[in-house]
Amino acid sequence: MSLLQRCLFSECQLVKFVADYGIRAGRVLSPMGLNAFFCCQQFNASVDDVLHLSAAGVVRHCQSEVTAESITLAAVLFELLCIRVELTAFNFKTVLY
Repeated sequence: MSLLQRCLFSECQLVKFVADYGIRAGRVLSPMGLNAFFCCQQFNASVDDVLHLSAAGVVRHCQSEVTAESITLAAVLFELLCIRVELTAFNFKTVLY
């Protein structure tokens, strides 16, 4: 996404024009347009919303989709995986850090 943003806000008018055309008019005929379209579908957002995303915005979106139940399930599965590979409490900290 940052490539699209850099192109759309570039100081070079040609780069801005090509990027804007690819996203707004070319769509499926343009790699940039396809990328923007894919991002819109992933985040259920408009092109303008996606083009103004930041890494922090993506993290907030993902965190808002996570439930307490899914976090608990992930913790249980992680613990089972640790047991499977025979991680003890002693070397468990070594793996995480």
